[in-house]
Order: sequence, then structure tokens, then C-alpha cells
Amino acid sequence: MRKLAFVVFISAAAAATTELLIQPLFRSAPIHQVSRTTKQKSKATNNQTEQGGHVPGISAPLSGYVADPGGRGVRPIVGLRSFAFLGDWLDLGEDIAGITSSPNQNYVVEVNTDGLASLWLPMADGLGQTSLPGDVSLASRVAPSPSGYSLAIMSEARGVVEIFTSLPNSPALTASVNFSELGGTPKRLALSDDGTTLLFTLRNGARDQLYSWRGTGAAQFILDAADITSVAFAPNSSEGAAADGGSDRVFVIHNQDGVFVSMLLASEAAGLARPMAAEFSRDGRKLVVANSVSRTVQVFGLDGILQGSAICNCNPHLLVRMAGNAVFRVTGFDGSIMHLFDGDSDPVAAEAIGILATDTPDASSSVPPTPAAGGPNANVAGAVVSAVQPSNTCATPGTQRYYVQNGTVYPWVSFSNLATGDTASVRVFDSRGVSVGSAPIPLTRISTSTTSCFYLSTGIPMSGLGAGNYTMQFYDTTGQLVQSILFTMVSNQVTLNLTGTRQALPGANAQTIQVAIPTALPDVAAVQVNANFAANQVLNVPAGVNSPTYDCRITQSPVSVTISAGQLQSAVSIPISAGTVAGSCNFVTGQMSIGSGFAFSPPPSQSAALANAPDVPFLNAPTITPGNPFTVQVTGWSTRRDLNTITYTFTARSGSTLATSQFPKDIRTDAVTWFTDARSNSTGGSFSYSQTFNISGGTSSNLQSVSITVNSTAGNSQPVSVNFP
Repeated sequence: MRKLAFVVFISAAAAATTELLIQPLFRSAPIHQVSRTTKQKSKATNNQTEQGGHVPGISAPLSGYVADPGGRGVRPIVGLRSFAFLGDWLDLGEDIAGITSSPNQNYVVEVNTDGLASLWLPMADGLGQTSLPGDVSLASRVAPSPSGYSLAIMSEARGVVEIFTSLPNSPALTASVNFSELGGTPKRLALSDDGTTLLFTLRNGARDQLYSWRGTGAAQFILDAADITSVAFAPNSSEGAAADGGSDRVFVIHNQDGVFVSMLLASEAAGLARPMAAEFSRDGRKLVVANSVSRTVQVFGLDGILQGSAICNCNPHLLVRMAGNAVFRVTGFDGSIMHLFDGDSDPVAAEAIGILATDTPDASSSVPPTPAAGGPNANVAGAVVSAVQPSNTCATPGTQRYYVQNGTVYPWVSFSNLATGDTASVRVFDSRGVSVGSAPIPLTRISTSTTSCFYLSTGIPMSGLGAGNYTMQFYDTTGQLVQSILFTMVSNQVTLNLTGTRQALPGANAQTIQVAIPTALPDVAAVQVNANFAANQVLNVPAGVNSPTYDCRITQSPVSVTISAGQLQSAVSIPISAGTVAGSCNFVTGQMSIGSGFAFSPPPSQSAALANAPDVPFLNAPTITPGNPFTVQVTGWSTRRDLNTITYTFTARSGSTLATSQFPKDIRTDAVTWFTDARSNSTGGSFSYSQTFNISGGTSSNLQSVSITVNSTAGNSQPVSVNFP
């Protein structure tokens, strides 16, 4: 690949100019001597070629790591937002007591069962372990800062909180604090990104007390609360938040010239119900709250106005920052699934994600099983029994004692004077009373214990009957009417419509699915709707690839649309994920059931498509690993699965100037390499681009910010930026 040199000249002062040379690095170099690496290569995070060597700049986006329930490893969370999935298990080689993932996804803090804390840094084939400076034994709590630049490790046994800065490349122990004069060790703990300020709580009798500490001097008391379940800082800020789960309140903590003041943001009146966690979005404009009692995750503006709320089929008790502006993990990993929340989708959404399954079957192709002969109905092709006259133990409206197989009805009938092998006469009349068929049918006894209960062993063909109401009459050998069954022949034809406007960006979007039937039914009908995906042919997607982990889908697929008795249609509004790949999102009807007794076989087959046109690329806010060298990483997606250029625009801190501030880089080769690699199929149009820079004569602290845009054949992304710590 062609090497480009990015050079930035920074003038430190007007009288004495210091020229700083910024140059990108094209090969990864170890920053630390690792003591151990993971024992199983992760296919999901490995961006090295099979032969080794060059590490391409584009790879699968990583949203974090989560502890595996086995107690010895972690799993990477691969992909972005609701399109993420769990990657291969990474064995850390020792028993684990706790795992904490950096909010910037660039390191993992492990505490082993002996209480020793250590860092694990991403490598080409997994993770590599390195030690932290100082005494990190008997660790009981780990609290990274909002962007992961700093880290607080508490040892309750040793009574200290140790603060590390310059993570992950050059971790330095900058403070060791003891709060014993306040009567104990912190219960909750949060650290600012610059590593200078702590928020922490202490238990005082039956109440919690919130304090701040700013590097020197005594701790400052902020507020008293029933049960403070969470404290947090905003990224690159000394503004904070605290959740009081004991009284259903959330506070914002303002820094007023070094004095911290609490202000009530929301309470039970706003829907709080045992808030367990509160965290700021990366841009600092939203506060996300996880409620365990109501099982909701809410998004508040800093003015206290509720912006959105999602119900989670889980117990949301965490808010672990993931890649994205307001994306959080709200539960742990139980061995099969965990739950994520996306506070930037519309509507906001909480979803379950799990281990990626290969060769995922298309749910719409499943066929209901055929019932055993003589069993209760489970597989009907067109007949609905609505009433039985007279009522008896063999056939009543409540028990539906009949079954249908291959388009033939097999009723159960009560005859007191017949035996197995005798012949009953059956006549069928339409709603006008006109006979539409009759036949002698041999009987078979249901069981020896029920002497009068039979079913018609050859069945009654219904294929010649159109939709409508019918009466089926049964006569014994003497010609006496012994039973009448009223039934309705219905069509399995349905109409499927989609209404609503898909947003330009992927994510959960409100969409209305409407199902209509040609004839009203005597009982409730339920129609399942499934989603599948057809990729745009201009994309680098192999034929047959249909991964629900990243493509457009119903987020609770399949969804059931219920049509009330006597009605012709019904509609339901549900979140639909548009996907990260341009193509067609196809919605297909699946199983159709009527009442509680049966389902059509074959199920109705109707479809509707939601176009997912190629959009301009989308970028999340970039992240920085500071120091020298420093790394700028950005994640996003290109629905066309192509990228042309990435452009970095730097600004300098006050007192410095940049001779050249904008640096474009051609990444077409990297993009083709990644998007034609089979490993990219599991992440669709999502990508991560990482660029490491070296500075001669300074560090990243000389820079104020960097803004990034990318370009594809569909156009330019919106710029995204981040401040240097």
C-alpha cells in the first residue's frame, strides 16, 4: 500500500516556533511487553491476514468486551448499535473475578480471583496482558473514566483508591487516596476523564452520602440520599450525575468554580422506577437511565425533559458504554444473550443480542408439523368449526374435537348405537340450505373407554368448497340425525402492506405493518410476519448471505398481527431496523392461526418490500488513544460497502498554529480488501478505521481536536469530531 506522510507544523509561540512533525504509522508496533496472550484466536476481531504481516486500517468495528460466564475468558462485542453480535470466546488463561471494558474499546481491565488487576490490550490475534504500575492487589472495584483515558481501582481491603492516567499506552499512577477519615471506603465510584476528580458515595447508617474529591484537599459533601445506585461523569467534563434508586430520583452534579452542587433532574413523576444506573451520552447532551422495576431505559435531556423510553425484555441494571453516542449494554451476558440500548435510534430501542449463529435459517420457510391421526387439530387447511349441535363429549366449541389434514376434515362424533366399522351418513349444506355433498363414511372408535366417541376414518374432502358458512349433518344407520356441526371455510389469502417512512440512517424506525383478509372470520386470526434481506447487486455481498445480525429486520421478528373476529384487517406499529447494507428489506407472512386450535398449512404467502437505498456513509464520534504515538479511531457504516477517502482535520490548542490542518487519505484499497473479505459479511456495511500518528517534538496534548469525514460513491458523511484530552 502506498505510504503517505502527514505533517503538521505547530508554532508553540510567536517568538520561538517548535515544529511538530505528525506522521502516520502503517505497521502496528508493540507498546508494552505483554506477559500473556489470549489462547484462542478471535475470528471476529482478528484483522490480520492468514499469512500475517500487514494489518489493514479497516476492520470489523468493536463495541466492547463482556465476561464469559465460564469464568476464564471474555467475548468481544462486534458490530455497531443494534447490529452487534458476540464474537469468539477469548481464554485469558486464569480464573476471573471481574472484567471491565474501556468505554473507548481499547483495553480491558481484568481482576483475577486473587484480586490482582491487570490490563489487556487489543492485538492482531486477540488480547495481550500487561501490568499496571503500583500496587493493584486486592482490587474490589474498577471505574474507568467516561472515555477510558483514566482509571480508578479501589481496594476495600487496603482502604485505598488508586488513580491511573494516560491509558492505555502509558499508564501512570498519579494518586492513591484514603477516605478512612470519612468512615469507610466508597460504595460507588466515578472518575473524570482528566483523572483529577472523583465522585464517590459512603454509607452512613441507613443513608448514602455523595462526595467529590479534586486531587488535593478534603472531600466535599454534595448530597444525602436513600440509596445511591450510580454515579457518573460526562465525557471530557467535570459535570456529573447520580441515581438514587431508593427514592426514584436522578440528579445532575454541576461544578461551579470547584464547588459541586446537585440539581434534581427527574423523579418518579417522570417514570423512574428503581433507577440502577445513569450515564451521559458521549456528546454530553443526554442522560440515559436504566430502571430495574419498570424494566425501562429512558433518555432525558439535561433540561429534564424525557426524550424517549424503551421497555426491555430484561432487568436493565447496568449502563456500560459501547461504540456510538448513546449506546449502552444494560445487562450482563448469561451465556446466550445480553441486551443493548440505543438512545439515538427513533424510537429508542432495547434489544437482545447473542452469539452469532452460522447458516441462520429463514424463519418464514418453516412449516407447522402434521398432527398425529386422531389428535386435536393443529394443522388446518381452510376449515374453521364455529359451533356444534348438540353438545357432547366428542365435539364441543370449547374442545374443538376434530382435526384436519391435507385439506380433509376428520370430525369426532358421538354415536350411541354404532360400532367401529359401521357406516354413518354425512351431508353438507351451504348457508342457503342447499346440499353441496353427501357420503357414507366408516367410523373408527376413539378409545375403548369412551364407547360412543368416533371419528370419521376417511374424512370429508373440503377442497371443492368455496369460502363461506356450511352445516355438516351426521345420520346413523336408521337415518336419524344425531349431530350437526356449523363450520366456516376460509381463505388463507392475506394482503400485507407497509406504511411509514424509513429514516436515512440505519437503526430502529417506527413502521406500521397492516394485514388484511378477504372474508371476516368467526374467531380471532393471528398472522405472523417475518423479515429477510436481499442485498443490492452492486454490493460485495455473496449470493445467499442473509445475516439477521446486521441486515434489515423486524427487531422482534416474527411479529404477530391479530385480526379480531368479524374484522377484515388489523395493523401494528413495530420497530424495524433498516440495516447497514443497501438492498431490499422483505417482509413475508408466515404461519396464520385462527382461534386457539389450528394453523393453516401451507401458511399464506404474501410479501412487501421496504427499500433501503444506498445512503452516504455514517460515522460515530471518533475516539482517541492519547500519547505519542496517538491513535484516532472511527467507526461507522457505508450501506454500499465501499469507501474512497478519509479526511482528518486537526486544530491546535491556544498558542499554537497549524501550517497544514487537513489531511486526506485514499482508503479505496483498504475498503475493497475488507469488504471482499468473508469476515466482513457478519458486520454488513459497518467498519472501523484506525490510524496511528507519531509526533516528533511533542505529544497529542499539543492538539485541541480532530474532525473526520469519509467519502463513498454515495457521497460524503457528516463530519464528526472529538477533543484531545
